[in-house]
Amino acid sequence: MCLKPIEFIGCAFCGGDDCSYFVKRLHEKPETIRESKKMGQKVRYEYKSTDDYKPVYVTGVHGGFNGSNDLIAHFFFEHLPVWKESISELNNDGSVRDITDVNYDDTIQVSRTIQTGIIMNIEAAKVFRKWLDDHISIIEAQKKI
Repeated sequence: MCLKPIEFIGCAFCGGDDCSYFVKRLHEKPETIRESKKMGQKVRYEYKSTDDYKPVYVTGVHGGFNGSNDLIAHFFFEHLPVWKESISELNNDGSVRDITDVNYDDTIQVSRTIQTGIIMNIEAAKVFRKWLDDHISIIEAQKKI
């Protein structure tokens, strides 16, 4: 299955599809900046990753809005916990058999490892929501084929 490449999806400041955070100043007052830019002029975006960038698989999210109306989302991966201890029996030939985990009660335990988080303003959250909706629609339409 081939997905559309990631593309610019809209300005977090004006909602338009022809600007970005770094050209936000074109929406602001200094006419000299606006006059120096011609309609139709192209803007080239260069993408750089930090040395510690790594995509992570997530199964859920927890968070909400803070007092400044910023969306805070903590992404987690839900899994069974790694055993803290196990008991094995030795066979007569010295090999190991019957590895079992030590469970101290009957409660089923599930671990949620928070791997990363994001913080964004409400306008950026709306643009992100639109991007998600658009890409989910593409996947759902491909499933119907």
